[in-house]
Amino acid sequence: MEETEKVELVRRRRVPRWLKAVGGLLLMLLVALLVLWLMRFSIATDYIDREFERRGVRATYDVTRIGFGTSGSRISSSAIRRGRT
Repeated sequence: MEETEKVELVRRRRVPRWLKAVGGLLLMLLVALLVLWLMRFSIATDYIDREFERRGVRATYDVTRIGFGTSGSRISSSAIRRGRT
């Protein structure tokens, strides 16, 4: 008697296209947030410089810490003088 082997086809589950699209969008959002987080000191410094110039204030300062909310941010070594000259 012959023994017959049963060959089973294993179906791989395919990930739906919409799930791949959502995953790709989430990955791009995560990368964008990471880039913004890494650039937060230069973004804050540029913003503060523009506001001081717009208001006519000469100032020197160091941004030492930036976190979430107002309690997580710190500017130190500041010297502020009024006037454009």
